[in-house]
Amino acid sequence: MNLSKREKLRALSGQRRYAIARDLYDIRFLSDASVRIADVLGAFAKKWAVKVMDVRNIDLVTIEQRKSEYETNWTNNLEYLIPDNLKVPFEDAWAVSIDLLGKAVGEGVS
Repeated sequence: MNLSKREKLRALSGQRRYAIARDLYDIRFLSDASVRIADVLGAFAKKWAVKVMDVRNIDLVTIEQRKSEYETNWTNNLEYLIPDNLKVPFEDAWAVSIDLLGKAVGEGVS
């Protein structure tokens, strides 16, 4: 599960040209699982380093400015696919995802 969460964070961090709300949902869903955040954050920074990139270069402001793109994608392409017992509000998924990405960026400053 740590691998999945790390990959979803990478996608959210600007590695995708188009907003994919599924990444937000998956991060939110995995946050409820017994995944050690410290392990995910450490592995995330290493993944970026392997690609010769620095997590400190992730522009959170730009990502946050894309919120409406993610919300539109959530409404049009994801929400109807989620069973009622697994639904979470977009705002909740967005907040959890941005918070975790912010921590990942902060962890990169070591």
